[in-house]
Amino acid sequence: MQKSLLFIPGPVAVSEPVLAAMAKPLINHRGPEYARLLHSIADRMQSIFAGLIGDGQPRSGSDTGILLTHNETSTGVQIDLGAMLRAIGDHPAYIVVDSVSGLGASEFKMDE
Repeated sequence: MQKSLLFIPGPVAVSEPVLAAMAKPLINHRGPEYARLLHSIADRMQSIFAGLIGDGQPRSGSDTGILLTHNETSTGVQIDLGAMLRAIGDHPAYIVVDSVSGLGASEFKMDE
């Protein structure tokens, strides 16, 4: 049977590694195992953002951020990223875009 890959809200095909990870027992979100996992993820995210931003230092001495949701999966509502970035202008905050459900189906020009 052929698996379909859907880029829409709702039921989608899920890869075998993801299904296997989801079958594992849950961990206590207040326990030491979760704390180790969270620190591991935070460390990796820091290196990713350092690579994207250059030296890893906050822009203009700011350590604030603006989070934009590119596409709201459950409703299908999508923002105009270009218009949002023009409105933000040269604000010194980091700009982080959540585009999980929008990236595969919409234009996304990270450097513009």
